[in-house]
Order: sequence, then C-alpha cells, then structure tokens
Amino acid sequence: MAMALNWMERQLSEIGLTSLELVNAENQKQAANQVSMSNSISSLRLLGAMDWRDLWKHTASLSRRFVKITKEFMAQWISPRATDTGMWWNILQRKVIHLNMKWHVSPFN
Repeated sequence: MAMALNWMERQLSEIGLTSLELVNAENQKQAANQVSMSNSISSLRLLGAMDWRDLWKHTASLSRRFVKITKEFMAQWISPRATDTGMWWNILQRKVIHLNMKWHVSPFN
C-alpha cells in the first residue's frame, strides 16, 4: 500500500499537485454539486406549491394593461407625430395588431 501511495505522490508532484490539494479540490466539487442539487430540489418544491391558475390570471391581467398602455402611448405620442406620414402609421397599426394576435391578447379587455 505504501508503494502505491508513494507512486501516486510522485505522479502528482510531477504535475505540481499534492494529494491534499487533490482531496480539497474533490471536496469542493462535491460541495458545489450538493448546493446545486439542493437548489434544484428547492426550485422543484416551489414549482409544485405554486397556484398556476393564479399565475396565469395575473399574467393575463398584465397583458391587458400592456395593451392599454400601448394604445394610450400610440394615441398620445405617436399618432400626433405621424399625421404627415399616413403610410407609416398604417404599417405601425398593422404591426401592433399582429403582435396582439401573436400574443393572444385582446385589446378590448
């Protein structure tokens, strides 16, 4: 057994390491893996405890507010500045309608 340990120490010293450094590096790696697993398990527990219906209800509410704010911004800021560029205004309106449809958000809510 002593011969194997001596051989290992020589091999490690050739690459500039000691057995203690190797053990410390492995311990650090295992500790990092343990923290990572603990965080993953905590995240999965949190996901399992969430009320998803409530989350989607709030998301829909935020989407409706976003549409309202966007419409107000367009009416108050963009529309008055776009009077001379009617073609540009039509393109912008079509793009906003397209994005609302893509996000499945009704501007009438």
